Amino acid sequence: MHVINVHVSETLNTGDIFSSPLKYFNFDFTKTEEKNIETFNADSYTEDSIIILGGGGLLNHHLFEPKLNEIVNKFKNVVMWGCGVNTHYDRKSYTNKNAKYIISKMKLVGTRDYNDTYVPCVSCMHKAFDIDYPIKYDTVAYEHCDIKLDIKGLPKIQNSGNSIEKKLEFLGSARNIVTNTYHGMYWGLLLNKNVTVKPFSTKFDYVKYPIHLQECRELNVNFYNRFKDQYNT
Repeated sequence: MHVINVHVSETLNTGDIFSSPLKYFNFDFTKTEEKNIETFNADSYTEDSIIILGGGGLLNHHLFEPKLNEIVNKFKNVVMWGCGVNTHYDRKSYTNKNAKYIISKMKLVGTRDYNDTYVPCVSCMHKAFDIDYPIKYDTVAYEHCDIKLDIKGLPKIQNSGNSIEKKLEFLGSARNIVTNTYHGMYWGLLLNKNVTVKPFSTKFDYVKYPIHLQECRELNVNFYNRFKDQYNT
């Protein structure tokens, strides 16, 4: 069988790049591939293909809703792994109605929003979380590349680039983190930092707190095993 992981893969956003389960788990299928959700061509695949949606803030987002609807209405085997809601506060007219419909079409559901289907972002599986980073700063800022933080006087980097190792080294070097990014918050909490969030979207509204690295990893391993049982691999 064919497994396609559909998420925001063609992006500068480090968190989105490293939210793919294919980066951390082995899938024993004939073929596996990552595809960017905005350019994914459903017509190129048969309806019995296995689609893994996630991770990332794909739900209740105006850019991704049309493609999500197309996917769940065509494919028989759709799995959600670590997705969450993501309506920017200036688009508050959005509701959870479409997210509930999308979720109802899943074979397996794991959402990074804290509820009874909770499976945190799979980026917690990265080995760079196991490093003990030396403290260099009291407080740092981790900024969304498209939405600036109005903060001066702090060491600051943006959430862009393809090196999660550099991001975790920076976040790990501080006692306190100020951020307006989901993964800056999530990774900071996994690193046991004091995190101050400057939210702009509903993706910040449903975060489990506190969170622990071992628990997040166990939840992802358990979900992986459920996936294997579902598809007899």
